[in-house]
Amino acid sequence: MKKLFAPDLMLNNYVKSCWHRNIKTNDAKKVPIQEELKVNGIYAIEIEPAQLTNDNYWAIGFPLNSAWEDEEPVAQKRVLSFECVVSTPMVIAVKFQSTDGAEGSSIVINNTDSWKEYIVDIPKKLIKFNLVVLSGPIFDSVLLLKNVVLT
Repeated sequence: MKKLFAPDLMLNNYVKSCWHRNIKTNDAKKVPIQEELKVNGIYAIEIEPAQLTNDNYWAIGFPLNSAWEDEEPVAQKRVLSFECVVSTPMVIAVKFQSTDGAEGSSIVINNTDSWKEYIVDIPKKLIKFNLVVLSGPIFDSVLLLKNVVLT
């Protein structure tokens, strides 16, 4: 198992070990954590798309290592799993990025008011990669994301 974002403890109200685009934040190099949940020991990324942009999508990328280099994940099931809560149903693209390109698929995220787990298979022909990217359309609510894990 490789945790891309599944902290046991967080002292900051942001994550800076990932890449993002068109997500509201106070600092372009940091992604916000949902502060009300953090008080209760739940660490979730708060994805609120930036509305004032020419792009019609948001994206967040999780590197497999701090050097952002390709690696073969030690994963028995070869799946990515994550949990989320969102009030607007949407399709999220999941891409596994390597220095040679990207492979991926899409997953339908249903609106829910409680945490729901989603599982995406890692493409069989993809041996090594360096980044997992989730992206979706600009929407008018907040997506909460936690427990992003390769297994």
